[in-house]
Amino acid sequence: MKSDFNKQRRDLLKSACTLAATSALVSMGGSLNAFAAGGATPSLQATSPQATKMQLHKFVIEREIPGAGKLSADDLQGISQKSCGVLKEMGPQIQWVKSYVCDDRIYCIYLATSAELLHEHAKRGGFPANRISEVRTMIDPTTAGS
Repeated sequence: MKSDFNKQRRDLLKSACTLAATSALVSMGGSLNAFAAGGATPSLQATSPQATKMQLHKFVIEREIPGAGKLSADDLQGISQKSCGVLKEMGPQIQWVKSYVCDDRIYCIYLATSAELLHEHAKRGGFPANRISEVRTMIDPTTAGS
């Protein structure tokens, strides 16, 4: 009986998460075409009449920056502002999701139509992009099942 309750609770939570993700993406003008079809990365489909369909792929960028973990809040803010300025110039086909600052590296998560755009962003911003890898799929503890 408790097992049935836990399964129902998990199913309800999954449905709520899916609904929240769908609502968020649709409110940004997108759809979950690739995700619903079993892909790892949602596609963002532009909805304006002039816009063309964009397939955004998820990438991880490794930036080797000695002492990155010791950068001050002001330094990180300046780097972030520079990146956002370049992104604004480049348009919606490249989007910064988040970054993880480690001792001597920063790992950045981006959505973009191509890796070339990520190289261009790095060049314009003056940041290193030592390795760019496309995310093929994602796993987490729920991948293990119950």
